[in-house]
Amino acid sequence: MKHLIMTIPLILLTACTASQQHVLPSPPEEFAPAIEVKHVPDEVKIIEVPKVLALPGQLKEFPEERPVKELTPIEAITKAQKKALWKPNEGRYFNAI
Repeated sequence: MKHLIMTIPLILLTACTASQQHVLPSPPEEFAPAIEVKHVPDEVKIIEVPKVLALPGQLKEFPEERPVKELTPIEAITKAQKKALWKPNEGRYFNAI
């Protein structure tokens, strides 16, 4: 019964829509002719790109080259591991969650 009540209005709506005819608008009788552009102006605008300037303290000279000590692979790994370790201190807790 519930389905019958829902389908009857749908059948009536579809019957109403089929009876109307839609008329499409006709195209215009004459179309406007195309305009040919014979000369395009050669005017070019030059836009200057802003130059990025370094702030004070950003331009630093490279440090003098020091002689590099050749490390064995084990020494290099040990040195890298020591650099990677850090101990907690009060400065590292600033703005931490």
